[in-house]
Parts: sequence; C-alpha cells; structure tokens
Amino acid sequence: MNDIISIVNSVLNSNSSSVVEDSFEKDDIYSFYEKYCQDKSVRESIYKWLNRDDLIKLVSDLDDSFYNTDLVSQFFSYFNMVNQDKDDFYNFFLLLKKNFGVNKNILEIGSGWFPSLGKYIDNYQMKIGSGRITCYDEALRVLKHNNVNFVKESITKDTNIGNYDLVCAHYSCSATDLFVDLCIDNHKEFILSLCPCKRNYPTDFKEVMHSKSRKTALLLNEYFSSLSWEGQRDFMYALNGRPNEKYEKINNKLYAIYLYQKMLNQKEKDSFYDLLLDSQVKTPVLLRKIKK
Repeated sequence: MNDIISIVNSVLNSNSSSVVEDSFEKDDIYSFYEKYCQDKSVRESIYKWLNRDDLIKLVSDLDDSFYNTDLVSQFFSYFNMVNQDKDDFYNFFLLLKKNFGVNKNILEIGSGWFPSLGKYIDNYQMKIGSGRITCYDEALRVLKHNNVNFVKESITKDTNIGNYDLVCAHYSCSATDLFVDLCIDNHKEFILSLCPCKRNYPTDFKEVMHSKSRKTALLLNEYFSSLSWEGQRDFMYALNGRPNEKYEKINNKLYAIYLYQKMLNQKEKDSFYDLLLDSQVKTPVLLRKIKK
C-alpha cells in the first residue's frame, strides 16, 4: 500500500498546467490503483507514461464505462490485465497474422495512448526475428517498447506510407476514411477493424444500392432484415437522400458495407477485398490483399 500511496502522491503533486476539476477526488485515484494495479511493475509503468491529467481521464473513463471505450480497452490489453481470449487487440492480431503474416514492415495508424496491437505484433516479430512495426498516432503516451518505431504525429493525406508492406488499424474511428483512401491511393495491403462508435451518414451512401456486387446486396439484405419496422423506414428515407434525425448517423456494420463497396468500385484486378462481419474481433473487419 505504501508503494501505491507514494506513486499516487507523486502524480497528484506533480506540476501540471491543467486545472483539475473540483469534483475529482484524490480517493478516486487511490481506488484506481488498489483495484487495477496490484502488480508493482504495472503501477510503475503507468506512472512513467501518464501525467496527472491523463490519469484523471483514465480513471474517469473506467468509472463511466468499464471496458467499453477504446482507451480503457487499450489500458487493460497493454498491461496484460485481461485474458487474451477476451482481448480484442489480441484477436485482431491473430486475424492479421492469419491473413497476412507478420514478417514484414507494418504500419499501424491510430495506435492510441497505449500501443496494444503494436505490442503483440512487435513481440511476435521479436520471436521470429523478422519484421518491424511502426505505431503512428499523435495521442501516443507510451513511446518505447522493444523494437517498435513510434511516430507521435497525426496521419494526413500527405503522409508517406510507401515503405510499408501492410497497413493496419484497430478501432480507427475518425481516421477511417483517411485510412482507406491512403491505402487505395498508395496501392497497399491493409486490414482494418471499425470502431464501435456511430458514423455520420455519408452523402453518397445511396450509391451502394446500385451496386452490382452480389455480396454487397446480400449484406445489405441481411442488415435490412435485422431492423425493426421503424428502422427499415428510416433506412429507406436515408437511402433516398432524406435522412431524418434518427438516421443522421449509421452504425459500424452499415458503414463497413459502404466502405466495402467503395473499395470494390476501384475495380483493381490485382486486389482482393473482403468484409468480415463475424469474427472474434466483434466489429466489422475490412481487408485488402494484393496478388503477387
């Protein structure tokens, strides 16, 4: 307990330019360490990488929605505080390894605070003695892990991804569209799992309805059939360019279908695109393989 109090006091008493909300109590941080950080190495690692404001946000997220946010998921995964069979980052790593292999130069976009996916990729690359992973995100807090190359920057449309063999992202959220465009423009293999958050309704989504892709038609039919009567009505309004307030945002499954069709529209003969809706990752997964 003395170790916990010592670390917590160091964080609480550290200099910070940010103002802590009065409603945030020191007891919250004490409880956080007692509940989640029994392992001394975990406590020391968290203290090393997180400043006072970071710790407050993490504690707040844990209190508000246990294991439902990307940040909380990263936290539990990176510090090995969840069984691997229930770890979405680990399951996504297995899916990546199965479809593409890991012995290559890999770029991860949107790594988050804790590079959980990068950790699994790097550990395996170290084991086989081949490959390199680069983790790219302005939000990164952890900046050192074995052979990982960390880039604390935001990805842009001008980011050079030419030297990478494979691009990946897990819960890419707002970077999803940019991710897909970058990979298509640079002719790169990729694997992407969509964030569970809702997406804004794309204005050109109705083009999907005119798709000649049998798989797109089947996916849309499956999605439409799963909706309630009200949901089907709102969906049809949206497809006709008249989204109402209930349908201003679409869920990640429908958004995945939209992105899948967008990729198919490229009509690249050397590329194979796929959309996985039923995987252990729990969210839709898009991938692109290029015939060698």
